[in-house]
Amino acid sequence: MAQMSAANAYEEFVEYQKTGHSSSYWYGVAEFRAFQTAYHMLVEDTNKATNFTFCNEVYGSLVLAPEKSQEKIEDIVVVMEILSADVEDDAGYARMDELRHRLSQ
Repeated sequence: MAQMSAANAYEEFVEYQKTGHSSSYWYGVAEFRAFQTAYHMLVEDTNKATNFTFCNEVYGSLVLAPEKSQEKIEDIVVVMEILSADVEDDAGYARMDELRHRLSQ
Protein backbone atom coordinates (compact mmCIF):
# COMPACT_ATOMS: atom_id res chain seq x y z
CA MET A 1 0.00 0.00 0.00
CA ALA A 2 2.75 2.49 0.93
CA GLN A 3 4.67 1.74 -2.28
CA MET A 4 1.62 2.10 -4.50
CA SER A 5 0.54 5.34 -2.82
CA ALA A 6 4.05 6.79 -3.13
CA ALA A 7 4.04 5.95 -6.85
CA ASN A 8 0.58 7.49 -7.30
CA ALA A 9 1.62 10.65 -5.44
CA TYR A 10 4.71 10.90 -7.63
CA GLU A 11 2.61 10.58 -10.80
CA GLU A 12 0.13 13.22 -9.66
CA PHE A 13 2.85 15.68 -8.64
CA VAL A 14 4.60 15.15 -12.00
CA GLU A 15 1.28 15.83 -13.73
CA TYR A 16 0.86 19.02 -11.69
CA GLN A 17 4.41 20.04 -12.58
CA LYS A 18 3.64 19.58 -16.30
CA THR A 19 0.14 21.06 -16.46
CA GLY A 20 -0.28 23.30 -13.43
CA HIS A 21 -3.76 21.88 -12.82
CA SER A 22 -4.61 22.28 -9.16
CA SER A 23 -6.62 19.04 -9.21
CA SER A 24 -3.42 17.09 -9.91
CA TYR A 25 -1.75 18.80 -6.95
CA TRP A 26 -4.61 17.90 -4.60
CA TYR A 27 -4.78 14.31 -5.88
CA GLY A 28 -1.04 14.14 -5.19
CA VAL A 29 -1.62 15.44 -1.67
CA ALA A 30 -4.32 12.81 -1.10
CA GLU A 31 -2.01 10.05 -2.34
CA PHE A 32 0.79 11.44 -0.16
CA ARG A 33 -1.55 11.12 2.84
CA ALA A 34 -2.33 7.51 1.90
CA PHE A 35 1.40 6.84 1.56
CA GLN A 36 2.09 8.50 4.92
CA THR A 37 -0.56 6.43 6.71
CA ALA A 38 0.59 3.15 5.17
CA TYR A 39 4.23 3.96 5.85
CA HIS A 40 3.43 4.70 9.50
CA MET A 41 1.89 1.23 9.88
CA LEU A 42 4.93 -0.29 8.15
CA VAL A 43 7.54 1.30 10.43
CA GLU A 44 5.64 1.68 13.70
CA ASP A 45 7.84 0.58 16.63
CA THR A 46 10.96 0.40 14.46
CA ASN A 47 14.06 2.58 14.25
CA LYS A 48 12.60 4.18 11.08
CA ALA A 49 9.59 5.63 12.86
CA THR A 50 11.21 9.10 12.92
CA ASN A 51 10.84 9.18 9.12
CA PHE A 52 7.10 9.39 9.74
CA THR A 53 7.67 12.71 11.51
CA PHE A 54 9.32 14.10 8.38
CA CYS A 55 6.39 12.89 6.28
CA ASN A 56 3.88 14.36 8.71
CA GLU A 57 5.49 17.80 8.61
CA VAL A 58 5.69 17.78 4.81
CA TYR A 59 2.02 16.73 4.62
CA GLY A 60 1.11 19.63 6.89
CA SER A 61 2.88 22.03 4.54
CA LEU A 62 1.22 20.51 1.48
CA VAL A 63 -2.21 21.09 3.03
CA LEU A 64 -1.72 24.30 5.00
CA ALA A 65 0.63 26.16 2.65
CA PRO A 66 -0.20 24.92 -0.86
CA GLU A 67 1.17 27.99 -2.64
CA LYS A 68 4.54 27.66 -0.96
CA SER A 69 4.55 23.89 -1.52
CA GLN A 70 3.67 24.33 -5.18
CA GLU A 71 6.71 26.59 -5.55
CA LYS A 72 8.81 23.62 -4.35
CA ILE A 73 7.17 21.07 -6.66
CA GLU A 74 10.51 20.06 -8.19
CA ASP A 75 11.82 19.09 -4.75
CA ILE A 76 8.60 17.22 -3.96
CA VAL A 77 8.83 15.30 -7.24
CA VAL A 78 12.45 14.30 -6.55
CA VAL A 79 11.57 12.92 -3.11
CA MET A 80 8.53 11.04 -4.35
CA GLU A 81 10.44 9.62 -7.31
CA ILE A 82 12.94 8.05 -4.90
CA LEU A 83 10.21 6.69 -2.63
CA SER A 84 8.08 5.46 -5.53
CA ALA A 85 10.98 3.20 -6.48
CA ASP A 86 11.63 2.01 -2.90
CA VAL A 87 9.44 3.15 -0.04
CA GLU A 88 12.15 2.17 2.46
CA ASP A 89 15.02 4.03 0.76
CA ASP A 90 16.91 5.97 3.44
CA ALA A 91 18.07 8.51 0.84
CA GLY A 92 14.43 9.33 0.17
CA TYR A 93 13.84 10.18 3.80
CA ALA A 94 17.03 12.23 3.98
CA ARG A 95 15.63 14.22 1.05
CA MET A 96 12.23 14.35 2.80
CA ASP A 97 13.96 15.90 5.82
CA GLU A 98 15.61 18.51 3.58
CA LEU A 99 12.25 19.20 1.95
CA ARG A 100 10.53 19.74 5.29
CA HIS A 101 13.19 22.32 6.18
CA ARG A 102 12.72 24.12 2.85
CA LEU A 103 8.96 24.17 3.27
CA SER A 104 9.20 25.57 6.80
CA GLN A 105 11.36 28.56 5.81
